[in-house]
Amino acid sequence: MPILASQPPLISVVIPVYNRAATILRAVTSALNQTVPPLEVLVVDDGSSDETVKILDRLLDQRVRALRLNCNQGAQHARLKGIAEARGMFIVFLDSDDELLPDSLENRLFALKKSGWSEAIVYGDVIRNGKIDRYEPLVGNVYSYLLKELSLCPYSVMLIPKKCFSVAGFPDPNFPSWQDDDMVLTIGKFFPVIHCGVPVAIMNVEVNSISGNKRAVVEGCRRMVAKYTSDILETHGHFRLLCWQARIYRSVIVAKWCESRLRLQERLTIPDMLIFVLLTGVRISITVMLKPFFRNFYG
Repeated sequence: MPILASQPPLISVVIPVYNRAATILRAVTSALNQTVPPLEVLVVDDGSSDETVKILDRLLDQRVRALRLNCNQGAQHARLKGIAEARGMFIVFLDSDDELLPDSLENRLFALKKSGWSEAIVYGDVIRNGKIDRYEPLVGNVYSYLLKELSLCPYSVMLIPKKCFSVAGFPDPNFPSWQDDDMVLTIGKFFPVIHCGVPVAIMNVEVNSISGNKRAVVEGCRRMVAKYTSDILETHGHFRLLCWQARIYRSVIVAKWCESRLRLQERLTIPDMLIFVLLTGVRISITVMLKPFFRNFYG
């Protein structure tokens, strides 16, 4: 693969951060130490109350720009702030608890150049728990597929030309979860996607990540389905929408079951035990009856 480091640095790496003093330096360092150096690393602090700000203040690399929001508004607000302030032609996203592999930017730029497109979402795979987690290797205009799955890849593997946002607009900043999926569909409706064929990031799941908040995950899914209902109906019909509504219903039951189990761990009472047993029965029933029926439609 040709080395692209001799080209002018055109990439802005956007890292939203909130109370990640333990991991932010690792994330920033991985973004700086690329075979194709970035133009800048924009760290958008979302009102942190720990040592995150002090750690950012100690960074001496002139490519690091620290932006601060006045109060905690959520990761998506921080990302959109980073997009607005970015000086590069391309934007790479990185979560503050993840890391970019050393040739991450090079591999994605090379894939874009090889494709012949000037604007596209370029994404790769991730390494999670020491193993490669592969995403669907798509190339081209695949909005129909994206509507079917309402998902593609996480933020830390995306490269998006900044010009795409002037055409497609910005995703909803108020999504409590599924934020990366809304970003993919927002841009993917107008531009192609390209899988670069290799891992580009290391994903580290923290205990207080959004994915651990079952209620937020359910609400994010509900918003995704509501936002793209008309496109889903037009492209895939009513049965696909029914599949997603069934998935939301199942996710609500799972969220309530997890909350009930947590209450039992904190205090063992007969009412809580009965609720847990009831939810367990409902969850098993849904899994046995609905999941096999819809497996081929939403996985």
